[in-house]
Amino acid sequence: MLGVKRSAHGTFPAFTCRRPLHHYVVGLSLGPANPWSAVSRSTTVENRRYGSSLPGISQVESIDSGVQDVVTSSSAPSTSVLLSALFGLPLALWAYKCLMMVMFQRKIIYMGYIPPGARSETLDSMDPLLQGLQAEKIVVASDPGIKLEGFLLRKEASAVNTSPRRVVIVYFQGNVGSPIQRLPIFRKLCLAVGSANGPLSDLELDLIAVPPRSYGLSTNARPNQRALLSDYRAVVEHVTIRYAELDKRDGVQTKIVWYGHSLGASIATCLLASISKQGFDDRKIVCDGLIFENGFASIKGMVRTLYPQRFLPYYWLTPFVADDWNAVDAFQSSKEAGSMINTVPKLFIASEKDEMVPTEMVKRVYERAVEHGEPGIPCEWLGVKDAMHDFAYQKPSWLSGITRFIAKL
Repeated sequence: MLGVKRSAHGTFPAFTCRRPLHHYVVGLSLGPANPWSAVSRSTTVENRRYGSSLPGISQVESIDSGVQDVVTSSSAPSTSVLLSALFGLPLALWAYKCLMMVMFQRKIIYMGYIPPGARSETLDSMDPLLQGLQAEKIVVASDPGIKLEGFLLRKEASAVNTSPRRVVIVYFQGNVGSPIQRLPIFRKLCLAVGSANGPLSDLELDLIAVPPRSYGLSTNARPNQRALLSDYRAVVEHVTIRYAELDKRDGVQTKIVWYGHSLGASIATCLLASISKQGFDDRKIVCDGLIFENGFASIKGMVRTLYPQRFLPYYWLTPFVADDWNAVDAFQSSKEAGSMINTVPKLFIASEKDEMVPTEMVKRVYERAVEHGEPGIPCEWLGVKDAMHDFAYQKPSWLSGITRFIAKL
């Protein structure tokens, strides 16, 4: 049954047929009741003859046992397998997602790359939003190798009343996009000055928006809480020095207002809390007013706001938050450290239909500011009805509240 065939490559076993094929067919069909036993015996004999198994055929005593093994292996899975598939797979997926959220949390918090093109977008002088406004490029050096690039906007000089008063708004942006996406807000603020009947009719207004690293045209470097505090500190120092010199030259008294929105509001609060009285006394950094709009109480608070269900694992990820931006604790710690945050007039703005930051969260920061503020320092609240997170500026009460606050400084 198994012969030897010789070829140019050597000698190797090969199948040869020593009997007519019908002999084997008849033998199988008319043989014992279990013809597979005959095949098994024949296989065993051939294995003994050549000292090895036939190619592709395992050495088994009986194909009967092999058939029985196949039947046994096709039975229903055990209970442990079912439980592992039912509970193990979801748990593994949850664990994987939690791990990714912890490892890449800064990619989730600091999204300067959204929308696409935000990192390369520049001001277009033909943009209708810039009509009636003057734009000036601003470049600030931060940490070694870090360059921050933004712009200054003001109403055209021919349309501004000459005034001995000037207000500069330093804008702290939220966690998404670049300052260019906030042009509608900037335009509304800049055009509010010079109006005959408005509260800002007798002053000039400059608005400065310089994004931190990884945002806009600033250096693409990894952001974190320490880095962003350093970047914005460099910005406000630049603004302080610039306008101190302009005041001497022009004989104008400048008030500098920090205006933060969303995450930017928490950044402005934490930065102000980190500045000691020494910095204010030396006039290295000036802040004459703080506008806190739809800001976070903390990142940990936002995690539990987005995932309030305690049975979900995300609710319990707060111990792993790297950059907390805790605006609530900033007021308490700043009072103990001798910071000047509690001596600065403040305006808190909350969109009453905010889809991201609950009004109660902004209220909690406001209440802490009132609690720790020094007597006689204004701390105002402005709730903007029917406004969402990014669109409070579209409501008349938003502009009137900000202009009144600035006019009283």
